[in-house]
Amino acid sequence: MYKFRPVTERIQRYRDAVRDRVIIGDSEKSVYTAEAIKLYGGIVPIIKRPLITKYLCEHMSVPIFSDDYFAGSKGKNFCGASGVMWGVLPIENMPGKWEWHEDDQMWHNTDPEQRLAISQEELDKTRLSSSASWENADSAVGDAWQPDGFREFVELEACDYGDPGRPGILGLHVGHLTPGWSKIINTGYKAIREQAQAYLAVRKGNVMGGDMSKYMFYKSATIVCDAAMILIRRYGDEAKRQADLPDTAPERKAELIAMSESLYWISENPARTLWEACQAVLLYQLLLSYEQTMPAPAFGRFDQYVWPFLKKELDEGTITLDGAQILVDAFFLKSNCYYEGGYGKMAETAGIGNTYQHTTISGCIPETGEDATNPVTYMVLETIGRLKLHDPTVSMRVHSGTPDELWNCALETSKLVGGLPLFQNDEVIIPGLQKELGFTLEDARDYSIIGCQEIVGSGCDFPAPNGVGAAHASIYYGVVFDMALNNGINPMNGKQAPVQSGYLYEMNSIEEVQEAYRKLSEYMLNWYVTVNNYAEYLAGYNLPYAMLSISMRGCMERGIDCSSGGCDYNSYGGTATGLATIADSLATIKYMCFDKKLCTT
Repeated sequence: MYKFRPVTERIQRYRDAVRDRVIIGDSEKSVYTAEAIKLYGGIVPIIKRPLITKYLCEHMSVPIFSDDYFAGSKGKNFCGASGVMWGVLPIENMPGKWEWHEDDQMWHNTDPEQRLAISQEELDKTRLSSSASWENADSAVGDAWQPDGFREFVELEACDYGDPGRPGILGLHVGHLTPGWSKIINTGYKAIREQAQAYLAVRKGNVMGGDMSKYMFYKSATIVCDAAMILIRRYGDEAKRQADLPDTAPERKAELIAMSESLYWISENPARTLWEACQAVLLYQLLLSYEQTMPAPAFGRFDQYVWPFLKKELDEGTITLDGAQILVDAFFLKSNCYYEGGYGKMAETAGIGNTYQHTTISGCIPETGEDATNPVTYMVLETIGRLKLHDPTVSMRVHSGTPDELWNCALETSKLVGGLPLFQNDEVIIPGLQKELGFTLEDARDYSIIGCQEIVGSGCDFPAPNGVGAAHASIYYGVVFDMALNNGINPMNGKQAPVQSGYLYEMNSIEEVQEAYRKLSEYMLNWYVTVNNYAEYLAGYNLPYAMLSISMRGCMERGIDCSSGGCDYNSYGGTATGLATIADSLATIKYMCFDKKLCTT
């Protein structure tokens, strides 16, 4: 039986604070975004969006809390949230019971599973500034015009596009992927900026032909690198300020001084230690959230990209394995603080506390194919098991060479936490990526898992596994099947599709039923792809992602944003909702209507 390390008192205290959190909303992100839009609203999106990100980096609060091992917060309160959607909606329309607390002037959700709070002042400012931001939102472009026939397709209500209350065509930004964590921690923002600036410098006043699109991309890259360096240095200043306070305990003072010095370093340079690597990842995740409205970047192969830093420190004798375990514990606890609360269908579907920061461990070494298990692999499982964390989701890649000891650790972890880790079979997935998506062997061996177990490349792939707009991932195949049996009419709302398939009582074989279903499915799929292609067309201009692009392999090399095809791979997919229902329905109809003839006209 695998034996876990004990949990330190401070880590346990931090874990309890995260578990018992009240997510307090503030208006900062909404207010500063509205101010930035007012300043930069008329600028082309590829420059405007980085400038808005930079404005946030210059103005957002940079709190460091008493038990924090790492800096970085999405709100000005512990486990807080800033400018979030639930702060905009009418409180009375949100699920759960809200009460006015006169002592702290907060609205509190009394649901024990998720406690949300916001003051009346912050609520008013969030609503006012968010309204101003939405009036200028790039997503309005997608709502203003659509391809011919779009409205008729939506009215069929056989796809997420037909759901009342769903966001528009550009309502949810892309962000379902694994960023280039290795590049951020091994290259640093200064070197990335210098690469971009080198292109700009020789073309000042001399931009010809197709070079203009590259010029704009590299300019956007310099702006977001400046933004990152500004934010990280501000966190360094805050750590130094707290260290200088007269009542700071000596041990914490030394810790804050070291934190400050490391933050100043990684604001420009590659990480040098395990702590700096973890801190750089957490702050890049925060920076991505400033750029995107609803990102879901996975942490990818965490044990692979931080292990070289730990190995170097172990060789130098500057850290112990127990000390490293504390940092891994602290990293995942801090990542839990990035949850900003949920409401309605999203909370119901995704689950409370789910940040979608999916983490992948073990597997094989890309260059050799040998087993990639290392001490950090075990530490991740120990963190999840000992602290009983259900987020981030952890996937463990397995193959014929996976060590028995790792299997034992994983099984003991699953006993403690239930359902984690998930197991992913390298020997099936790697050849599948090569065959279906054209990945090189090395890139296929370096795959990671995101979201609900979609398979993607690590820092080289701009995938849309749920469609370009994440809200529109599904065709409801059960609805499509009902329509196929009713001459293309949705019996739930009476809407008729252009495709007429006949009625079930007119069909004489299961093959005719299958053909009717095929015709309706093809019509729906063609429309689904059409609208997603339109969304992708719009996104390339209106929703560039400079902060993300600087880390993704291919973008800086080509001078093309990830939203416009800059990455080495650009995969695509959708969710086939209800296929099991279709299989059961076809089997039942075949048996009842055509084999046994128990149901006839």
